[in-house]
Amino acid sequence: MIPPRDEIRPLYLTMVSLGVLAVVILAAGLKGIEGDYELPPGAEDDVWALSPEERKAMGYAPLPENLSEAIDVMAGSELVAEILGEHVFEFFLRNKRSEWEEYRREVTPYERQRYLGIM
Repeated sequence: MIPPRDEIRPLYLTMVSLGVLAVVILAAGLKGIEGDYELPPGAEDDVWALSPEERKAMGYAPLPENLSEAIDVMAGSELVAEILGEHVFEFFLRNKRSEWEEYRREVTPYERQRYLGIM
């Protein structure tokens, strides 16, 4: 039995996103090898046990905290645009912005219980 389209689409989009991620990681690694990029020193500490202030003092930049911030970081990457090509790069960013907007509009069970439960 073939599943309905609405069940296949999220799986397909997830697979496409993972495929794009794999391509970018491999191409970035290859560019680093070909360009003889120097690696930064490895972390010797448990970075997540440190406070944000300690991480900042040690030079660890914070990671994006949500999809919106990750999209902004990716949008500023010339390397990712070069790897994917302008057309795929713009399509991917547009798709992820749409995904973020859809997510933001969703009211979660937690929010319903927490905020509607007091009424």
